[in-house]
Parts: sequence; structure tokens; C-alpha cells
Amino acid sequence: MASPDTATPAASQVNQRIDFATSPEEYRHWRLEVDDTVARLTMQVQEDAPLYPGYELKLNSYDLGVDIELYDAVQRLRFEHPEADHALKVNFCKFTNETRNSIEDASAHSGQRYICAVNWPAAGGGYELALACDHIILIDDGSSTVALPELPLLAVLPGTGGLTRLVDKRRAYDDLLLSIGEDWLAREITLYLKRTLKRLDVSSRSLVALVEPGSCFAGTLLELALAADRCYMLDGVLDDDEEAPTVRLTEMNFGPLPMVNGVTRAEGRFLDPEELRDHIGRDLDAEAAHDLGLVTFIPDDIDWEDEVHRIPNNVGLSDNRRLQRALESWQANYMKWWHDMGPDGSTNFDVYLRTAISVETDGWANFGFVKMPEYRWGIFLAKPDSDRVISFGDHRGEPVWQEVPGEYRAPLRRLIVTQGDTEPASVEQQRRLGLTCPSLYDLRNLFQINVEEGRHLWAMVYLLHAYFGRDGREEAEAMLERHSGDADRPRILGAFNEETPNGCRT
Repeated sequence: MASPDTATPAASQVNQRIDFATSPEEYRHWRLEVDDTVARLTMQVQEDAPLYPGYELKLNSYDLGVDIELYDAVQRLRFEHPEADHALKVNFCKFTNETRNSIEDASAHSGQRYICAVNWPAAGGGYELALACDHIILIDDGSSTVALPELPLLAVLPGTGGLTRLVDKRRAYDDLLLSIGEDWLAREITLYLKRTLKRLDVSSRSLVALVEPGSCFAGTLLELALAADRCYMLDGVLDDDEEAPTVRLTEMNFGPLPMVNGVTRAEGRFLDPEELRDHIGRDLDAEAAHDLGLVTFIPDDIDWEDEVHRIPNNVGLSDNRRLQRALESWQANYMKWWHDMGPDGSTNFDVYLRTAISVETDGWANFGFVKMPEYRWGIFLAKPDSDRVISFGDHRGEPVWQEVPGEYRAPLRRLIVTQGDTEPASVEQQRRLGLTCPSLYDLRNLFQINVEEGRHLWAMVYLLHAYFGRDGREEAEAMLERHSGDADRPRILGAFNEETPNGCRT
């Protein structure tokens, strides 16, 4: 197992917690000085203070830690000094671009002007920071220069209009926000909502909105559903004591919250969005919302579970809400683990995988092909056989167990945990293998193996949750907390913790 001294920087970064909370007294790379209505923000990158150990900052270059401090500084200027009227945003490449977009947004809407004084070479992303400002002052000292990013990276940081800055630059309640829109705080809240929704528009994740009884998709919150790739709205109710869900349009859907291209989501989705204005303020049921194109699908109470099942299964999870909620909670942690420790760069490949997309009432699954980000893991067990008997050991010939006997509880749990732990360990072991696959065919086979390992893990986790109570739930969580080669929380089998010459685990 690799020691902390020999672990690669990439490996040491995987499990490190990033803290976005900071303050001017804690800044390492910026100095913020406020004098009446003038704020001076000076960049002084400390080369020996990177966010991650082992990553050296050179000649005023920057990492995520630099932008975290910049974000904090501009947000403080906006809300701690409202007389100055400003704007800003969050995340590297994304964080980097959003920070610059917010500077541009502040110039356009918050009455602030940014001036960039360059007294050192400014290139690539650094020059994008200068381009985001209203004016650039370059010292004529024979060494200070500016340079654009490499041509393939020229559009990595688009401006607020969706174009590169080289082309684009130089040109609480809905009713309450609209009624006091000129108030500085109401304006900043609306602008912040706008920027947050823009992040959803450009997210690399597939988003699904569920409109169920108790939902409140109206006005600003309806924008969440309009930003999603798919929106399911229940046609009717699931229980007799519920009210059928509705959605409602407000004036917030027609201007204040545009997408990154400057048009509203209604304008981007509908040929004649003005027709929707006739329905402002009305509670629209599933059929009306579907006719207007506001939602994608409107399954009734019979089809709802099959259509929107968070966990495809043939074990009757919907009949055991406690178990269903426990597994859905674990599922969120599993998806985070998969994102952090699963196949590296899997969202970028044009590879389609076989996955269950629905389950019939008799327990059979229908399969389709999706890209890795849309893959859905499920729980599918063989159909129970009432005549099945134990085929080996001291209990040979006896009916198979429906409950775990007390005397075998601990060893059986340990067997399941040990087997289950090998599944995510195998995925972690092969995390970067896809980056060297010779063809899409090989890559598809590798990814299919990866997701099958995940499916086997799900089967083990279901057994732990269903038959081993609190101990089982804790063991299921621990399988996501251990990592191959982790000095503090290694995998159970030592073979998965050994370091290999190419930096992977085996």
C-alpha cells in the first residue's frame, strides 16, 4: 500500500475536502481594501500556498483556491457594501468562467465598473479575467504582455452572451421581487437566481424534475422544471387524501431569468411563448401543462412508479417505504462515490450501455441503451421458488432461509460485506483504464464491466439493508467510505490496495 509520502498528487487530492468558506483575514492570494465607495482588490498569489499540496503555483498562476477567495471578496462587496452595487459567482473551469461572467453581469446590471491593471504577463484564463473587466490598463515596461488561450481552448470560457470574450466583449416571492425590482437587494437576489439557473442549463448532468402532490413548481421554481431534460408530472393522485399537483406561470417566467444566450426558457422551448401569457396565474393540472408543453410526461397513479422509479427493482420496494427511503439515501452517496471514484472522464465518451429502463408488473425488466451519466442501477432478484432447498452443508435438504438465523448472522454479514467491498474496489482499480482504450468497442466493454460491478454492489447492499438492520446499513455506508490504497480507510482485501507502476491500483 502506498504511503502518504509516495502517493501521487492526484491520488492525495481525490479524498480531500474542499472548504469554500473563507474571509479577507484568511486570504492567501488576494488583499481586499475598502475606502468609502472604492474597493481595491490586489492579486498576490503565494506560490507556496496551493489548494492541494504538491501543486506549485508559478508566476501569479492560479488554482481553485485563488478563485474561491476571489468569489468571497466580490460577494462581500455586493452584500456588505450595497452602496457600491456589484455581482459574482462559483467553480474551476466552471468556477473560473462564472467568476468572470459575474463581473460582466455586475457591469451590466449593478452599476459597478471593473478596471484591470496588468503589470505582468497575462495569458489564457488570466487574460480572460482582464477581458471580463470594463477597461484594461497595460503597463509599458517591455515585459508585461497579454496572450489569448490556445486555439482549441478559445471557447472554454465563454462570455455572458455565450460567445468567447474575444468576440462578445465590448458590446422571495415572485410578485414581491417584481414589485420592488429597483431595490438593490431585490435586484441582487433576482440576478443570483438567474445565475444559479444558468448553471443548471450548462450542467453536464441529466436533470429530471418530478411534479408530485406537494410540489410547488410556480414562477421561479417552475424554471427548475423548464431547465430539466425531462419533467414528469403525476396525472391525478397516489393517495385519496392528496391534492393533484399543479404548476403555475408568473411574470418571472417571461424575462427576469434568461438563459446564457439571453432568451427565456419559454422562448427557447416554445415557438410562440406569448401564447403562454394567457395562462399566467392559473393553476395548471397535468393535462393542461402537457398540452402547453410545460412538462414532458404525465403518467397516472398506475404507471407513476414504473415511469419514475428512482431505483428500478422487482423486489417491491414501493411496498416497503422504510427500506425504499434507506436505499434512496444510500443511492445519493453511491452516485457521489461513482462521480468521484468511477471511470475517469466517462461523461465525455460517445458510449452507450445496456440498462434497465422500466419494470413490468410481473417483475421483468425492459432494457435500453444510455450513456454513462444516465445509467440506472437496480435490484433484480430471481423469481422466488417455494420448493427450493439448501443444496449443501449441514442444512442440506432443508427449505431455504427466508430470515437469517441468529447463529449465522455475523459470518453471513461478513461474507456479504467482503464480497460487496470487492465490487467498488474493482471499479476504483480500473478508474483510468478507459483513458488508454484502443477503440470505442473496448471502451464500451470496459464501461459495461464497470457498471456490472456496480450492479453486483447494489445486490449486496440490498441484502444488508433488507436483512441486517442498522448493522447492515452501516456496513453499506462503509463500503463507499473505503478506497483502494487509502492509508486510513483501505479496501478489505489487500490486493486492491497495492500500488502499480502506472499509478493505478490492483
